[in-house]
Amino acid sequence: MMSSNNLLIKNIKMILEYRGLTQAYLYKNSNVPQSVINKILSGETPNPRVSTVLEIAACLGIKVGDLFTEISIDSLDKTVKIPMYNIDDITSIKKEKPIRYVWSNAKNVTNKCFATEQKDSSMSPIIPIDSLLIIDPSKEARDGDYILLLVGKNILLRRYLDAGDTKYYELLNPKFDGIKKEMTKKNRILGVTISVELKL
Repeated sequence: MMSSNNLLIKNIKMILEYRGLTQAYLYKNSNVPQSVINKILSGETPNPRVSTVLEIAACLGIKVGDLFTEISIDSLDKTVKIPMYNIDDITSIKKEKPIRYVWSNAKNVTNKCFATEQKDSSMSPIIPIDSLLIIDPSKEARDGDYILLLVGKNILLRRYLDAGDTKYYELLNPKFDGIKKEMTKKNRILGVTISVELKL
């Protein structure tokens, strides 16, 4: 039976090869130093830090647990490469280059979708800080959806509430004031969240 570390090495190499990627992709698209990745893949680091494995898994769009089990090619076929942007740059995506790309197996992903990260605790505990958000800018918001909303110059993740003639947006963290607010014509929905991937 293959050890968990050998499975980790095998799976990372298999995913990179299957997607036509190199180790350099990991260096550039994760926060893991090149030397650390080299040591992991060469077997010099048999017990890498959890934070390191989390970064690699997020970069490859794979659940952490899956890196330590036998991965099938079928499961890799279902993942999609999505551009990722800083949340503050979303209003100017056409001018901005992605900060990196992420792989996701979220359903209903279109070629217009993009990824970003939740940068505050306003939606905790449902959507904690650093959660990866897959956003569809072409999807129409429905009651209960989590939306990216332009409020003034700020881009916020909020829950959308449709009360017929009146629309609202709300945050979920009870520690914040002004949880529920009425939407105005000045507010603009930039996209609907179709997937949330928690950073454990």
